[in-house]
Amino acid sequence: MAKALAAAIGLVSIAAAVTAAAEPPAGAAACSGCHPASARVASPVVRLAGLERDAIVRALQEFRSGQRAGTVMDRIAKGFTDDEIQALAAWFAAQPKGGEEGNPARVPLPKK
Repeated sequence: MAKALAAAIGLVSIAAAVTAAAEPPAGAAACSGCHPASARVASPVVRLAGLERDAIVRALQEFRSGQRAGTVMDRIAKGFTDDEIQALAAWFAAQPKGGEEGNPARVPLPKK
């Protein structure tokens, strides 16, 4: 009985994580104004999709605290709570590395 309960809890946790990854958290769509979602876009600004969660959290916390210099990210990061930073980092980390598929925050590209 305990094993079945533990398995059920594990499956519910996995399902919740998958569902959470499908829905972008508040603020995620605004990131695409500077951070390209497509690997086809040449930009000096890093794509966030598929980056490690901890790296995104660390970068946002460093921008927020002033440890990392930024043109606008330091001001943007100051507006995020710790929970919002965690949610953004988890969502972007769960996105496909190329950033195109399943990313509602992407900027649509013109068809050639």
